[in-house]
Amino acid sequence: MYKGSNQIEVVDHVAPKSATDVVTRYETDIDSQKRFVTDDNGLELVQRQFIDNDPKILISGNYYPTVYVSGLQSEKDAGKQFLVVSDRPHGVTSSRSGEFEVMLHRNAKQVHGTRECIQVSSRSLIHSRANTLAFQSINRSIDQTNQQATARS
Repeated sequence: MYKGSNQIEVVDHVAPKSATDVVTRYETDIDSQKRFVTDDNGLELVQRQFIDNDPKILISGNYYPTVYVSGLQSEKDAGKQFLVVSDRPHGVTSSRSGEFEVMLHRNAKQVHGTRECIQVSSRSLIHSRANTLAFQSINRSIDQTNQQATARS
């Protein structure tokens, strides 16, 4: 983090193990009440809600795709937010108030709708993912987030 900046870049290097999902979890003091936002196809922010009281919805069903930006917004302290600007699409969720998870790698060895298992071809493959974390008020961040996303594309 540079002096006078409200952003920090985090680079994750992931070498996935067999049958392992890899996530980064950020903990904040934001009272998000398990609500979070994701960009919809890189265009507008959409409010999402983690659902844990429906037995039909698994944890994986609470991960939503994001293209460039996602994060937490305070329900009580208007304008307080935590955003993650990504260099590539991810799955994200918020299973607890104030927590935000980014799925860095999903090893999908389970059977999918096609009844075929997806295998990872190389276990030595290392993935590098860069995310920029932003801590600022909502009004100020809209322009900066759009600029950041444009610069990454």
